[in-house]
Amino acid sequence: MENNLYKKKIWRQSEDIVAKRYQDFWYKITARNYTIPWWEIDIVAENQNELVFIEVKTINHIDDIDGYVSKKKIWLLKNCVEHYLMRHPSNKEMVIDVVFVKDNIISEIYENVTNN
Repeated sequence: MENNLYKKKIWRQSEDIVAKRYQDFWYKITARNYTIPWWEIDIVAENQNELVFIEVKTINHIDDIDGYVSKKKIWLLKNCVEHYLMRHPSNKEMVIDVVFVKDNIISEIYENVTNN
């Protein structure tokens, strides 16, 4: 139980770091932890032109991050995005980013994985 609380704290810190990064680039955070069965969108952010769905991955003990952006994971993200858009329609360009956080620092950003 204590280990799960620690992991949740680390995940929340990573999400906070990523949310701040997008806010620093003039994005407004419109949702966090939007959940449907079997998947969750960690952060939804928008500016005047884009609606960005952000998957945050904490990789403190991992060096190989390529497996985190598999076609299956992108497909699951897209399904969650479609569900979100049914409830919150938008005419903005839709983008999915995957952001990796290691030791409380953003280590890599895969921008616009939507077309993978």
